[in-house]
Amino acid sequence: MKKILIVNNNLDMGGIQKSLVNLLKEVHSRYDITLLLFSKSGTLLKDVPEDVNIITPNRCYRMLGLTKAELRKYPFLFCMKFLLMKYTSIFSRRSAMKLLGLFQRKIRGYDTVISYSHLFHHKYFANGSADFVLDKTIGKRKICLVHCDYLNSGTMSKQNNSLYSEFDKIACCSDSVRKRFLDGSRISPDKVFTLRNFYDFDIIKFANEKPYMYEDDSINLLTVARLSHEKGVDKAIDAFHAAGRKDIRYYIVGDGPQRSILENKVSDYHMEERIFFLGEQQNPYRYMLNADYLLVPSLHEAAPMVFDEANILGLPIITTNTTSAQEMVADNDGTVCENFDELENILENLKKRETRKEALRTNETQLKQFFYLENELEI
Repeated sequence: MKKILIVNNNLDMGGIQKSLVNLLKEVHSRYDITLLLFSKSGTLLKDVPEDVNIITPNRCYRMLGLTKAELRKYPFLFCMKFLLMKYTSIFSRRSAMKLLGLFQRKIRGYDTVISYSHLFHHKYFANGSADFVLDKTIGKRKICLVHCDYLNSGTMSKQNNSLYSEFDKIACCSDSVRKRFLDGSRISPDKVFTLRNFYDFDIIKFANEKPYMYEDDSINLLTVARLSHEKGVDKAIDAFHAAGRKDIRYYIVGDGPQRSILENKVSDYHMEERIFFLGEQQNPYRYMLNADYLLVPSLHEAAPMVFDEANILGLPIITTNTTSAQEMVADNDGTVCENFDELENILENLKKRETRKEALRTNETQLKQFFYLENELEI
């Protein structure tokens, strides 16, 4: 049985972490898998299959897996991370990671070592799983997954291109993401593959656990996202206000640094009775089941998990034209907006969804792609 080591910072609730757990559920019985987490923490930790061995590196790496609020509980690590962030801004993330790894022994004995996260900007001290795989592991092959729009996410640089070239293979989360990565990295196409996110069909069960009941006489839009600038929720609120529709209700599941700013915007627009903040939810799928549309107003995205989740539940998508939008909503009867003026027009003419088509899907394609990465299957 092949031995695989997968490296990530944590298992907090997030798209990359969800994708990782979904993959583990599908392939754990076929491989001897070890999961290395910088911080053995996160909501999704409980969903890891029991036969997956979870390990952690030197305790100093924990700083890369904790949120800022969590890190404040560890004054030494908090100060150390602050200093390494300053060091990175002057020199580079790579050199900071080498300093952090001075007392970390190299991990060996695996056929394949996978960084489940991509490289962040070379002047930004964050995540670090790809650097760890390159510097602190020994394996027959090393693979890095890319979950971002490389040309538009602020991660593209000559330094990162050089580091990506050190991996044996790069796996991108959609065909569109692969194309954007090739355009930006100039890495040989025969080293760059597509590995779509694995579906989690348990969400059908979760969606039917106390599903949220919306107002029948309203058109109910739902956004499920971290409330940060790149998610474009502020622009969506502006478009909603400009559309002037009194019969649309907008529900926002998620939390993040922009929440208070967004709440103030809603208050300024006097739309508290039409826009609702539901916070982070352990089970967001119960809100997706009966909504009329999923709204994804992001400024940039790669291949967000929420597209797949909406497709599984038959929830129509209205989205901005980010990297994989056309590719991933084609079978959903979805709508792709070129800009927020177009979103405003769509909202002005939006009608209540009368029917829903549930999309029956399998992970067969994703499994073939993963086995191909492992040199086990020709496709």
